Amino acid sequence: MNHAVVGKLAADGDNYEEHNDELMTNLLESRPSIVPKGDGIDYLRDINIAAEDIINLLKATTETMQRSLSEKQGSSFFAPDSKSVMVKISGSEDADQQFSLHEEIQETCNVYHAGLGNHIIPTDISRAAYEFLINLRFLVDYTEGQIKISPMQLQEKNQKLRHAARSCRKAEAEIKCLNEALAAQKMEQEKLINSAATRQALISEIEVLERKVNNLRGNNICMENKLREKRCKVEAELLNCVARYDADIGGRHTDLENLASEFELLSSQRKNLEDDVMVDLRRLHDDLQREKEETSLKILNERINIFVRNRAARVIQKAWRAYWERHSTKKKKKSRKK
Repeated sequence: MNHAVVGKLAADGDNYEEHNDELMTNLLESRPSIVPKGDGIDYLRDINIAAEDIINLLKATTETMQRSLSEKQGSSFFAPDSKSVMVKISGSEDADQQFSLHEEIQETCNVYHAGLGNHIIPTDISRAAYEFLINLRFLVDYTEGQIKISPMQLQEKNQKLRHAARSCRKAEAEIKCLNEALAAQKMEQEKLINSAATRQALISEIEVLERKVNNLRGNNICMENKLREKRCKVEAELLNCVARYDADIGGRHTDLENLASEFELLSSQRKNLEDDVMVDLRRLHDDLQREKEETSLKILNERINIFVRNRAARVIQKAWRAYWERHSTKKKKKSRKK
């Protein structure tokens, strides 16, 4: 049975009329196609009547099933154990109609199996006719199997289909998760591949850089050897200079010590002379300072005497002038009286 149809039936097991045609079509298409061979003209002539009857009965069956399901009467059409079960499920009037239709379909199927169903299909007919007969036989078998299913079996079947649908949805979710994980893994693998390519490029670049470093190391070693030779020459010249410096400094140091001793001797002599001179200078300074003070005092006394004489002279002149004015005034008064 086709898995897509199973999923649809499991998702909505009660709506059988929506999936019956698709289920039958898929079941018929699943039959193998065989190229016919041999004589089958009479067989086709005899089976035309049975095929028309079966097709008409299947149409009536489908209409009854759709009406029964549209009125929410359940699956009472299939496989009644007795007429009382049909009456209990669907009601008395509909039960009579369904029971008679059920018996008619069962009788037609029995006639088909007894008459034409057990015959070997001829192989000398056209491919389309041969496939039609094969599909017709499979359709009769499928219809007979459906009318033999009890309501309980159909309910169990629907439950199994629903369970299968849930399992399918769960499996689809798991498949989706697995696909996402696979996509992530593929991305990681691509990253690893890209990283491997990057790593190879880096390795190539490292090799190029290592060659450059080796070349630079060789050049640096040559330069280091040359610089080492120059350093040895400079060190030898420096040692010679140091030796000459030590020799020169040794003699000059002796001269410096001699000059230092002479300097100390001259310094002591100069100090003694300064001491002697300072004694005489202090004495002379004291004498000169005393003479200076005496001279300054004499000059000051002379200035004071001059100031006192001048002051006295002005006072005397002022007093004499006042006296002379009084005397003159008295004389004038006396002369006026006379």
